[in-house]
Amino acid sequence: MNGSYLSTIDQIYNPSWTANKLSRFSLVQQAIKTLLPRRPKNKPLKYIQVVGTSGKGSTTRFLEAGLNTVSSAGSLTSPHVFDYRERFSVAGQMPTREQVTEIWEKKILPYMVTQAEAGRLALSFTEINILIELLLCAEAQMEWAVCEAALGGRYDQTQALEPQVSVL
Repeated sequence: MNGSYLSTIDQIYNPSWTANKLSRFSLVQQAIKTLLPRRPKNKPLKYIQVVGTSGKGSTTRFLEAGLNTVSSAGSLTSPHVFDYRERFSVAGQMPTREQVTEIWEKKILPYMVTQAEAGRLALSFTEINILIELLLCAEAQMEWAVCEAALGGRYDQTQALEPQVSVL
């Protein structure tokens, strides 16, 4: 993690907290490497991270809509209001219940059980949401995934995606 001197001092004063947060990045990155299918011509899914105090959800959906006019994109926002699937969008469409269930039951849950059997940390709710969106985008052959940060900041789980662009 490339940071400033002040960031370094902050990390030195809070080493356990910092190590815990950074270990979550490794956890998400390992899950992505394991669960996301290899893409044709080795073109990876590209990520845009949206952070800020308010307007993240709208900005995320606007970016997804704009990208879909010239490419292909999906997005992750939170929270949902009526249906958990509202968090996810692929080319402007909410996934089906069957899609969410299949990704959970056939990919994420078995992966998490294997990790638990090996004594490794479990994925958090936010990390699971990120994986569901990425798997939905990968299955639909999207080029971009626009992800709204949860709490934001340098330790937000969306940082594990190593975004090409961060929007504030």
